[in-house]
Amino acid sequence: MATPFRPSPSPSPSQSATSVSVTSAPGGCGGDRCASGRDAWPLHHFLHEGVFCLLCSSCVLLYRPAAFCSACLHLLSTSDAAATAPAGDPAVAPPEPTAPCSACGLSVAHLSCVPGDPASFVCPPCAAAAENRPFSFTPAPPGGGGGRRTLDERDARVLLVAARLAHDSVSRAAAAAREVAERRVAEAAAARKRSREMLDAAFRALEAQAREAKMRPAPATQQPKKATRPWSRRRLWLARPSRRGRRR
Repeated sequence: MATPFRPSPSPSPSQSATSVSVTSAPGGCGGDRCASGRDAWPLHHFLHEGVFCLLCSSCVLLYRPAAFCSACLHLLSTSDAAATAPAGDPAVAPPEPTAPCSACGLSVAHLSCVPGDPASFVCPPCAAAAENRPFSFTPAPPGGGGGRRTLDERDARVLLVAARLAHDSVSRAAAAAREVAERRVAEAAAARKRSREMLDAAFRALEAQAREAKMRPAPATQQPKKATRPWSRRRLWLARPSRRGRRR
């Protein structure tokens, strides 16, 4: 099942110089249907399905629903971001069994964090969608976009987990780009070596042809025949027999 949140539409091909495009909403989070408000802060650089985008902390979590517990908001020890986290990171929860969301099957929660039957667990985003209301782990302050929310312990945990997930995403993108660059450098070096070998072979063939041409004996030259001078009209007239001679 696909995640219910997607990045904003990608820019036109003329705006993308590589296979990775960059998109963000003007003046705010680039997450689709973001409910954190236009003044959401901070915004994280995040790679999602080949698209670089600027996302608020809530949208980063919504794009990685299986990487953290949706109840206590701690990174799971089995997630990729936890593997690169330093030892004793407060954002990483100790190993513990988890239960998937019964609605989307993507979000998970620790069994100790699920009240009641784990088989009927519904994650907060799906519970909000069932009630037809927007959801955000960091909702906008009441009264419009001008106010600021106070950062409590839960908000700090959301910010820390989002930063870990964004760092892991960008680090993986950088490693992939580095691998592609190294492969292209190796391919360019191999192509340069092949072209140099082909040029050397061509030069050797030309030198061999030049040596053979010097060793080959020159063909005997034939003396041109002396051209006979065509008879002029006067000589032809003098050579004609005269009328007297023909009469005799």
